[in-house]
Amino acid sequence: ELTTITVHFNREEPDLMDRDSVRKMVQNYINKDNLSNPEFARQAKINDRTVRRLLNSEESISDSALKKLAAACVQPKFAVVGFNSGKVYFRGEHHADCTR
Repeated sequence: ELTTITVHFNREEPDLMDRDSVRKMVQNYINKDNLSNPEFARQAKINDRTVRRLLNSEESISDSALKKLAAACVQPKFAVVGFNSGKVYFRGEHHADCTR
């Protein structure tokens, strides 16, 4: 019997996020996926004004907002694992990959 589980690799976030590294991460993610700032804000479930503040100004942003922005740039990994054996049958970027 197989079951699908979500495995989060490298999801540990430092207690204090470095604003500049988060800004670079967000900018790279937006460029790579050809997203507008509002589209990224929707994906990150955060106010698009916060995204604009991060990218375009020096206004302060809370640590929790920085963590949310950084987390939106990290792709979760999915795996199909044998329930009893623990054997990994498949790994993928998308949940739908597991149904193939």
